[in-house]
Amino acid sequence: MSSPKSKKKSSPQKQDEKEKEFEEDNDTKKNEPDCCDRCLFASFGYILLYVGIFVIFFSEREHKYSQRDISYISSNLQLLDLQKQKPGEINTLLAEVVENKYPMHFIDQIYDLDETSMVVMDDRTDLSYPGIALKIQTEMFQWVESEDVSRKEGTTETTSKFSYSKAWSDTFHESSKFNQQDDYYNPQPTVSQLSTRNVWVDDIMIGNNKYVQLHLSKSLYTKLGKRSLWKNVTLKAAEYSDMELWEIRDGYLYRPYDKAESWFAEPEKKEDAEQNQEDKQEEKAAPEQAEDTETETDTQPEAEGESDDTLKAAEYSDMELWEIRDGYLYRPYDKAESWFAEPEKKEDAEQNQEDKQEEAAPEQAQDTDTETETETDTETQPEAEGESDDVFKAPDQEEKERVRLDKPRTMIGDIRMTVFVLDVRGETVTYLGGLKHNEEEKQYYLVPWRSLNNHKFSLLQYGAIPHEQVVAEFSTESVLKLWLTRLFTLIFMFIGFLVLPNVLNTTALMVKYPLTSVPIQTWLHYILAALILSVLLWILIVCIAYVIGIIHLALMLVILIAIGLIVNNKATSSSQDSESKELKTKKDK
Repeated sequence: MSSPKSKKKSSPQKQDEKEKEFEEDNDTKKNEPDCCDRCLFASFGYILLYVGIFVIFFSEREHKYSQRDISYISSNLQLLDLQKQKPGEINTLLAEVVENKYPMHFIDQIYDLDETSMVVMDDRTDLSYPGIALKIQTEMFQWVESEDVSRKEGTTETTSKFSYSKAWSDTFHESSKFNQQDDYYNPQPTVSQLSTRNVWVDDIMIGNNKYVQLHLSKSLYTKLGKRSLWKNVTLKAAEYSDMELWEIRDGYLYRPYDKAESWFAEPEKKEDAEQNQEDKQEEKAAPEQAEDTETETDTQPEAEGESDDTLKAAEYSDMELWEIRDGYLYRPYDKAESWFAEPEKKEDAEQNQEDKQEEAAPEQAQDTDTETETETDTETQPEAEGESDDVFKAPDQEEKERVRLDKPRTMIGDIRMTVFVLDVRGETVTYLGGLKHNEEEKQYYLVPWRSLNNHKFSLLQYGAIPHEQVVAEFSTESVLKLWLTRLFTLIFMFIGFLVLPNVLNTTALMVKYPLTSVPIQTWLHYILAALILSVLLWILIVCIAYVIGIIHLALMLVILIAIGLIVNNKATSSSQDSESKELKTKKDK
């Protein structure tokens, strides 16, 4: 039996051990990441896993069915020759293609037998030119606002400085949104839409056979828009079209905003004109004011002090409608009119004119010839009228006559246009696709061929391309995209397993990972396990996509795998830990 003293000695030792364990638990809890951080890492890992799973699943199924469609095309392709085959054979073949929905291949030229058959018409500008398409670049001369933001040092306050410049732009700058919208105004463009736009002809015909012509559907028009075939025909288009409001300037089709005003120099702003006139008046009045101020300084010293205060107040304040006159803050009732002499009243002017005529009457009576009297009357009347008109002329009427410019100037609101044409009539093209018959118009239309798996196939290229080469292009055009998809989905799965250690360890236990014990302790084994599990998961998803034909059943299996990965997000323990726990439970019992 143990003595009571030994029991007393053992109790402090147990307390010290418990305190050490408590401190170690606190240290481990501090080093562990927070719950929010773990949730963010887990969500990021699951996103990568699910993106990799579902992207590889749908891309592999798409590739499987597209290869089936390509094999169907190669075995059921109908070859058409509009130049060698007879019209009866051609019609029979076209009817069979439409009825059985077969793909069709032929090589021929774009119709060019009639020059007036394909002319592009632009409803917005009345522009027209022969070809299959027009590319129209429209710009407007307008005010452009630019903002310069600066921040004061040591503060978060920012100041914006706005500047305005005139420039050609293919986008309309709304002046109502300007910071200084009263001073800078952009009118609405006279053309409904700026920027670059393509206008296609209403109908593109392929085949120079007089008896059989195939019409291209509008969904295939853009396949003919090869960049190197566009040509600048601005000058030729201006000569070909009948455009009343447009003219040629500097190689552009030009529409002035105000054609009459563009031949004169830009008028000076009213504020600038008034300022110039005030400066001139001040220069003339400066010597007189200097003499007046000398006399005033001798007689009125007190008024000088008051005027100095008034001048200081005027300089300190920002008063647009006020000015300094004779030491006073002065606001004229009509600033423009105050620079001219007061006009005579109408009654006084008429009285002065009558007096002049009475004074001239005795001199006219001395002349004996009546013809000379009438001549003198007619000569004196315009002079009198001119004198009276000069008295009543308004300031605006005293302006000099405007001088016409040698070349019209560019004004805000002017439109200029550049025209490119795509004229490929007579060019050889290769077509592989489907065919559709319009019974009302009794015409055949070339359309993309639609397979039973709802895939569309169409090829329209310049030049003569054999049908074997076209089918080979269909089968190889998506190979690079497919292999890139496979690589990136595998990388996504690998990173997802790295971010989710609990999912990695639990899945390794399920598949009985043989290379090391679980949970995995070293980084090398951890990375190797993530790589092996991602490869196994990738192969499993690809096999489901290829083997199971029913889409709903295959998708159900993929969803079950995704749910299983969520369930596997739990902590795992090693075999030694599990054995020790079992021994402890047995001892406790």
